[in-house]
Amino acid sequence: IQEHERDEVEGVEWLKGFIDEIQKIRGKIAKKYPEIKERFPANTPNRNSKVVSAVLLSHENKAIEQFHHFFKTKGIIKNGECVLIFDGLMVRDNKSNSEHLTKDFLFKASLHVQEHTGLLLKIRVKEFEEGYVLPADYESLPDNFFVIEAGHDQAAADILVKAAGDRLVKSGGRGFYNHK
Repeated sequence: IQEHERDEVEGVEWLKGFIDEIQKIRGKIAKKYPEIKERFPANTPNRNSKVVSAVLLSHENKAIEQFHHFFKTKGIIKNGECVLIFDGLMVRDNKSNSEHLTKDFLFKASLHVQEHTGLLLKIRVKEFEEGYVLPADYESLPDNFFVIEAGHDQAAADILVKAAGDRLVKSGGRGFYNHK
C-alpha cells in the first residue's frame, strides 16, 4: 500500500503503525548494507525496499550455493547434473537419490547451510505433479551437455553460438535462431 493510500483503508487501525515499523526495518537493513545501498541512486523510488530485496536475494543465493555444495560432496549431484531454480535445486530422480534424500539427510543439509551462512532453512523434497514423457529412443539421442560455472557467461554464450551453428542468423545487428 502506498503512503498516500493509507487513509483510504478503513477499519485497519494498526496499519499505519505496521507500515511505520516496516519502514524502520528497511532503513536499518539499508544502513547495515551500505555497499548494496550504493548500487541504487539516492533518488531511486523505494530505495530501501530495493536494498532489502537485494540483501535477501544475496542471502538466498548463498544458501542455494551451500545446498549445491553439500549435495555435490555427498554424491547427490554428479557431473553438474542439477538445475538451480529460484528457491532451490532440482536433482535427478533416481533410486540412489531417492534413498539418500531422507528427512535426516535434508536436516544435515540445512545445518550445513546454517554453518556456512548463518541461515537456518527448512529443506524438503518438493514433488512435481507434472512432467513430460521422454521419446522412446531417448537413450540413443545425443547426450552431450555442458557444465557452466557461475560467472562464466561468456563461456555459456560461446557454447550456445557454436551449438546453434548455421541456425543462428544475424539481421540488423540482432541474432535470431532459426529452429527449422
